[in-house]
Amino acid sequence: MPADSFPYQAIGTCLAQVESESTRVKEGPGSKDNICYSILAYLFENPQAQDTFEGIVEWWLLQQEIHHNSRLVQEALFDLVERDLLIEREREHLRTYCINPEKYQEISLLLEKKNGRR
Repeated sequence: MPADSFPYQAIGTCLAQVESESTRVKEGPGSKDNICYSILAYLFENPQAQDTFEGIVEWWLLQQEIHHNSRLVQEALFDLVERDLLIEREREHLRTYCINPEKYQEISLLLEKKNGRR
């Protein structure tokens, strides 16, 4: 196999995996399938983009992860406010969150359980 065909075969394999899995998350956020999906998503949103390996790692994938994590943080905050574990305050067009002191014991128990102390 010519050395210069290797990247194209790897990309073809990656695309086949993404297609066959219907972009379903197979493993954690750092899995090859998720990285394939992130690269394709970035290029789909920015069709004129091109970069080096280092640029893709440092900027594209980081940007995709930040966007994904922002949505997860927003959903988590909503859930915690809904469960009355956090208090949401709005002042001067800024929304802040803090622990609900009335739920401190419940939060302590949740954290202990998560850390395997119970």
